[in-house]
Amino acid sequence: MSTVSHELRTPLYGVVGITTLLLEEKDISGKHKKLLDSLKFSGDYLLDLINKVLKISKIESNNEKLTKTSTNLYELTKNLFYSFEYQAKNKNNELVLEIPDEIPRVLHVDSLKLSEVLINLIGNSSKFTENGKIWLRIKIISLEKEMITIRYEVEDNGVGIPEDKKEFVFQKFSQVGREFNKSEGTGLGLSIVKNLLEMMDSKINLDSKEGRGTKFYFDLKLEIINEKTVQKIDCDHKSVHPVYRKILVAEDNKINQIVTKNLLNIIGYDCTIVENGSNALQMVKKEDFDLILMDLNMPYLNGTEATRRIREFNQTTPIIALTASELSEVGKECFDIGMNDVINKPLNKNDLKNIISKHLSYNI
Repeated sequence: MSTVSHELRTPLYGVVGITTLLLEEKDISGKHKKLLDSLKFSGDYLLDLINKVLKISKIESNNEKLTKTSTNLYELTKNLFYSFEYQAKNKNNELVLEIPDEIPRVLHVDSLKLSEVLINLIGNSSKFTENGKIWLRIKIISLEKEMITIRYEVEDNGVGIPEDKKEFVFQKFSQVGREFNKSEGTGLGLSIVKNLLEMMDSKINLDSKEGRGTKFYFDLKLEIINEKTVQKIDCDHKSVHPVYRKILVAEDNKINQIVTKNLLNIIGYDCTIVENGSNALQMVKKEDFDLILMDLNMPYLNGTEATRRIREFNQTTPIIALTASELSEVGKECFDIGMNDVINKPLNKNDLKNIISKHLSYNI
């Protein structure tokens, strides 16, 4: 699954990336913008499908691990929920967010897995609700000095789930309404939710009546991060305007070269492009670069070996791995050989901007 995922993501990088670049053009006609929006939606949909199938594969092979970080739960929840505004507007739905003021500012949680759970649940409600409401709530179940137990609820007043289908919806590739061709999707989302919550020592609960709506809810017991730690986190991650612009990109795929170069130009960076690790090694010996974007899979000399050799004489230049592989599969090796970070293809403009700014700011 990992190999197939990599081979599918690589051409999708070109599809999604070039479409994104074309949508950035200011003089694009309305007709062409509509077509490009459809093309990007299709590319994003395919990428989501690949990621979901790979996620199920990883969960079943016990390769999925928890990684807890200090997380502003209020901001995470708000940003996730309102990212569905476009879908809500298209289906004439109202989004209602309810978060109590007493929620601690920062909690210790696997934010990526929590995000995945919420995205699947909100997306599910969005899919099966029209001309209605979708609620996302956080409720405090118990609050102690260092621990809090919260309940997340995602509720809608959509089509609901028949009583005899309530267990069925958590099975892989299962979806209520599929037999009537009423909805799109893989039927993997709720299975992923169920498995991820079990990893987080929780479980998904379901209340629903056919024709009257659905409510999914789950509880999480989380550690509260104290204010001194919060202040340190804020200082460590304060926004610093990038002052370096010389970036080396090692990438063998011609389409990916075009996409990456144009994304960097839009963000505000100049770059030099080489086609393999051997050329990257020679360029770093000849010139000074402020940051290196290093593809992992290249001919002649791959990205990991090129990084090993660069680190023999250059310990300071940040090197960020570019990969279409699952991050959890390559991350440890990348950090072990001296890379500073890893980012997935297809690249997102904002993610690329943030990861570059993060590492360039360390050198100011």
